[in-house]
Amino acid sequence: MNYAFYVDLGDMTYETWYGMYTDPDALEKREGWWGPEHVAKSGENSAMIFAQINDEEKLTDHMAFVRKMSVEKGVKHHFYRLVPDSRG
Repeated sequence: MNYAFYVDLGDMTYETWYGMYTDPDALEKREGWWGPEHVAKSGENSAMIFAQINDEEKLTDHMAFVRKMSVEKGVKHHFYRLVPDSRG
């Protein structure tokens, strides 16, 4: 399933967040069920991620972890399941 994630970084810069996102420990947590992905800076304090998710249960667990960490850092995540449009 394909997802879009909008990440409101609060006071954190995109570059700081991206360093955390691409840290080897963070990559290891997503290995095997997350990706391929596209990550982009959408503003000084925001990011967009488009990712193919291969395990919905792991996504649920991961987002619980991310939400807890986000509260501590003032970051907000909004995610959307992308579905095909019949007009395409």
